[in-house]
Amino acid sequence: MADVHLLPTRNLSPSGLQRVLGALREAHAAGADLGSRAPHIQAAGTTLSAMARALREAARQPFSAQPEPKLFCSEAEQHLLDLAGAIERLADLAAGFPDTEK
Repeated sequence: MADVHLLPTRNLSPSGLQRVLGALREAHAAGADLGSRAPHIQAAGTTLSAMARALREAARQPFSAQPEPKLFCSEAEQHLLDLAGAIERLADLAAGFPDTEK
């Protein structure tokens, strides 16, 4: 079984990302066992959960203080909350992604 190395996803410069991408391409082309992607998918679920919480909180903020409050309405708020719910469901799926190598 391959070792799992979580790649940095923040603060990676474009050139750093290109180096990582190049190394992965080379390893894949050489037939190296890159291991399961399950831990990465599960970790993405955690990030998605945080994003859904932030969206839900932002959608519930009073928009009357905005310069153009008429641009926001309760219907838009409901759509944002629905989107947050969809993101939460996707996060749950990612968090429960089966790791077949365990």
